Amino acid sequence: MIINFLKSCFAILGQWAKGVAALPFHLVRGALRVCLAILVGILGFIGSIVRPAVRFLAFVFLIIAAVALVADLTPWLSGVGAFQSTSLGDHWRGIARVTLQKTEAGAEALQWGLPVLLNILLQTPTYVLFGILGAVLSLAGRRSEPINVYAN
Repeated sequence: MIINFLKSCFAILGQWAKGVAALPFHLVRGALRVCLAILVGILGFIGSIVRPAVRFLAFVFLIIAAVALVADLTPWLSGVGAFQSTSLGDHWRGIARVTLQKTEAGAEALQWGLPVLLNILLQTPTYVLFGILGAVLSLAGRRSEPINVYAN
């Protein structure tokens, strides 16, 4: 829908630039301003829907990171053993071995550097990976605050 709208806006501009459309400049400029205003409104509406979903996903990732860190720290804190972090691959293998094998097979089939990237991600400690993802998503989904330029 948005793509078709943009195509029609650029089609009007292209026809006017080629001289095919005998429209005065002020009509073309006004039509493009209306197209831009509608596009900005649509993108603002989409952003108002997506931003809370991103914040929620960031919260979920940070909870997963905290649970994984506590699970790794528990033996050390209770005095049973040393601190040993569990990788994402170990967690994934323990929860759903078949999906891990299918993901590795799919990454090897594509061969666009995905096996190396997947290997790095699977060897990363779970709390580090989900902590970084949660932090990045919380920054991406944060609310913008208006800046008061007149404050002293």
